Amino acid sequence: MSFSPEQSGAIRHGDGPALVIAGPGSGKTAVLTNRIRYLIEEKGISPEQILTITFSKAAALQMRQRFDSLCEDKHYPVRFGTFHSIFFEIIHRQYRYNTGDIATLKQKREYMRTALARTGICPDAENELIDGLLKDVAYYKNRNENVTVESDTNIGEKDFARIYRAYRDIQIAAHKIDFEDMLLMVRNLFVKHEDVLETYRRRYRYILIDEYQDINDIQFDIVRMLAAPLNNIFAVGDDDQSIYGFRGSRSELMLGFTDFYPNSCKIELAVNYRCADKIIEAAGKVIACNKERFDKRIRGTDRSEGIAMLLAFEGREKEDEWIEDLLRQKAGSERETAVFLRTNREASRYAEICRNAGIECDMKEAVYNPYNSMAYKDIYHYLWLAEYVENELDKSGERRDAMSGRMAQMIRMERLQSVQEIKPPVVQLFPVMNKPLRYLNRRNILCDTVSIDGLKDIYCDKTYMEKVLDSFAGELLNMTDMDMYSRVNYIRRGIGYDEYVMNNVAQNKDAYDEYMETADWIQERVRHFRDVSELDRYASQYEEIMAMDADDDDKSPASSDNGCIRIMTYHASKGLEFDSVILPHLNEGSVPHKKSTGDIQTEEERRMFYVAMTRAKEELYMTYVSGTSGDKEHKCMPSRFILPLMEK
Repeated sequence: MSFSPEQSGAIRHGDGPALVIAGPGSGKTAVLTNRIRYLIEEKGISPEQILTITFSKAAALQMRQRFDSLCEDKHYPVRFGTFHSIFFEIIHRQYRYNTGDIATLKQKREYMRTALARTGICPDAENELIDGLLKDVAYYKNRNENVTVESDTNIGEKDFARIYRAYRDIQIAAHKIDFEDMLLMVRNLFVKHEDVLETYRRRYRYILIDEYQDINDIQFDIVRMLAAPLNNIFAVGDDDQSIYGFRGSRSELMLGFTDFYPNSCKIELAVNYRCADKIIEAAGKVIACNKERFDKRIRGTDRSEGIAMLLAFEGREKEDEWIEDLLRQKAGSERETAVFLRTNREASRYAEICRNAGIECDMKEAVYNPYNSMAYKDIYHYLWLAEYVENELDKSGERRDAMSGRMAQMIRMERLQSVQEIKPPVVQLFPVMNKPLRYLNRRNILCDTVSIDGLKDIYCDKTYMEKVLDSFAGELLNMTDMDMYSRVNYIRRGIGYDEYVMNNVAQNKDAYDEYMETADWIQERVRHFRDVSELDRYASQYEEIMAMDADDDDKSPASSDNGCIRIMTYHASKGLEFDSVILPHLNEGSVPHKKSTGDIQTEEERRMFYVAMTRAKEELYMTYVSGTSGDKEHKCMPSRFILPLMEK
């Protein structure tokens, strides 16, 4: 195998620290594996003294296999592993922890639920809040327990500190650890026991780290201690692909490598062997807008110009239609095609588009099911009640003549009285009867069906309730003459369900935006259904699709049949490559994500987009909406990330 001068220089680097800046498709795995062979076969380093660290089990296994193949299956005992597996091995030897001592997600949720109850903070928290707090705990530990957590859960700093202490006490009492604890324990072990640290220093004299841009503070501290004083650390990564800030990783640790190691060697692998020239050019224009980065001049091999196309559409529906047509052309081809979206929610949306069009697709991550959301369930119950009332009025032969003036008023009063006599099942009424608040208590309703008149009898001693219930009846009547889309719009804005969610349900600063996104999606989807029963059947089928997808959780894109369209998030695309890549809906609010605020988060979002772009080998299609969104009120703006591509 031939190497470029830069690759050869990295492979044959001598002792001391080295930073290898490896851009997309630059052959970094070949450099790593060949360097290990060089250390063993040409420098005479014992294989047992070489430690190679990756960030995933799959990457460690792949590198081990490629190294063994390169060395013609000599099976040199080089240690390949993730940070967690290597550090767990250390605490297993020192403290006798075993895999049964690692807390499961279910156990961690229970510990957090108990901590919330013990502190009196949100004792009835749902899984969404609990999972958010568990992410905050992991981030706090990964940042060496030395950072202010800017939580999405709206839990204040002081309350978080109380919750964290309670959670840790419960976890310790249960003799359980998590992955982040492994890092803390090894760091503390090395700080307090110089003899133990020295043992591992003698054992691992050469340390190679893949994807160095993803390192976090505590991992960095441990590696620094372990590599000293020889500092034979060989760090390979790309600061432009640092996309795991939510896990505590910081690209600054890579950018500051030469400050931490002043005598280090810096090598840039600037040739992209994967992407066609136009894709490299487009991706370069995008990432150049980031300020906190190494300046690079990535170049291709001139093997192909390729396609890097940016397309605008008047509306989301037109954009979807064009992408669907393109996917029909790509489906069944031996050339691999992928669609990348910023969020799992958006990825699931395109998986649904493919399935409805009969296009075979594969979702790498678990499919997000909007039909399980609170927004859908509440809107569904309202739609069911509206349809039930409409059907009951039709059965009774109530007049629906289009009249004006006094006659129309009389007909409406007759219909309103009929609505108040209709008895829908309480199982459909209970979920929404106080959304918005109507002061109804299910404990006062003892039968299986109840009418508005019946509710008036129950609350006859509350004079204000007659007006509340008359208004409720009027809302149900108003929906009888609407189509499905108009009913959802009326539920949200006429009845005031959107406002109810904003004032009473949103547990954090982003929950309302997430609700709005789901509700907008539902409102658009109901256009395709004639009635509630048809919608209900489809939602049930969606659940079956979810179950089938769950059976294929272990299936990776690489193992799927050719011709199957791959759909995944930007994060999940990391490390993969495809002949053709489609990046839809590059609009503000989607890319970058609306939760991203400030320069640091925006730069990480741009790096994420850069990662997605550079997965494409030959064809890159990028689309955005230039008109309005589905509600016809919101003007869609192109993502700031694609503005450099729009310049002539």
